[in-house]
Amino acid sequence: MRPRNYPGEISSLAGYRLVAEGLMGLRYDPDRSALEDARETWARLPASREHRDEDEVVWLHRSRREQIERLRLSDDAPPSLVWEEMLQEEPYRPATLDEAKAKVGTKVTKLLESNVSLRRRLKEISGRRGLATQGLLGTYEASGRIDMYPRVITAAAEVLGISPRYLKSVVFIHLSAWALAREAYDLDGQRGYGFAPSTHAGPFDRESPAHVTLVQAFSDRLIRLLKDPNLEDAFEKLSKHQPEPYTRWEPLRKLSLEKLRTLLLSARGSAAALDLPSADGNP
Repeated sequence: MRPRNYPGEISSLAGYRLVAEGLMGLRYDPDRSALEDARETWARLPASREHRDEDEVVWLHRSRREQIERLRLSDDAPPSLVWEEMLQEEPYRPATLDEAKAKVGTKVTKLLESNVSLRRRLKEISGRRGLATQGLLGTYEASGRIDMYPRVITAAAEVLGISPRYLKSVVFIHLSAWALAREAYDLDGQRGYGFAPSTHAGPFDRESPAHVTLVQAFSDRLIRLLKDPNLEDAFEKLSKHQPEPYTRWEPLRKLSLEKLRTLLLSARGSAAALDLPSADGNP
């Protein structure tokens, strides 16, 4: 991702363009995305601001830098763990995520630093099928940044009896597929598709179940194309301990890739409009 030919150059994350165009039927152009994001930011600046001509260039470099640094291995507390601790502490007290971090941040940090305690907590969460990728194992933010939580991923892998290396890859594939579904362009030059991630501003904020299902379906397609049995095993074992929307990928295996791409392009609609499997597994 570092510039090779000239300052400010952006290369695609390894495999992103291939996955977007070869699998999802989309076009991935980080240079174009950075330029559009910079122009949108610049246009919102006050007209009276001095050196406004220079600001557009400044915001372009900032947008490019954010794309270059989009992947982060974070030691921060995942939002889901913060909210779980907060609900145990004060279940009826409304709070923002920042307020919850201020209230229980120390306790969550201690939990993350104790592998035994963290495994015990994740075992409880897995027992109720709560090992969500988004918000617990990693996050994809509206800014385009992907955070992965290695401590949580490693502990979850130990609970599930799989290699942390392969679970980390599964998490990265899911978050990357989500990023492409939102950021890549269709043939009309449009991007978005309604895949805006949750801000996790409240304890019950979740991503759209229909969009989670589609991202899982494309993650499954990519993993099967890689033909790595360890990766397939990690994906399937994790899925069994995740919330219900994460488990709907199996019926979608029967669909052609063209049909799956059509569902992706229609994903601004509701789950019913997308004709995705219902909660009982029937289409």
